[in-house]
Amino acid sequence: MYRVRATVELKHAIRLFSLLCASSNLHFHGLDEKKIRTHVGYCNHLLEAACADQELVELEELQNLRRLEVMRQMDLAEE
Repeated sequence: MYRVRATVELKHAIRLFSLLCASSNLHFHGLDEKKIRTHVGYCNHLLEAACADQELVELEELQNLRRLEVMRQMDLAEE
C-alpha cells in the first residue's frame, strides 16, 4: 500500500514540476528552470525504480498465493 501511494505522489510531483517548467514567468517568481528540470528528472528516476520494485513485489505475492493454493489443494487431497 505504501509503495503504491509513493508512486502516486511521485507522479503528482512530476506533473507539478513539469507545469512549473512550462510556466513562462519562472524568473519573475525567482524559480530556477534548470533546478526544476533536474528535479523532474530525479523524480522520473525514482518513479522508474519504484515501479520496478513494485513489479517484483507483485510477482512475489502472486507466487506466494499460488504456493498457498497448491498447499491447500494437497491438504484437501489428503483428507
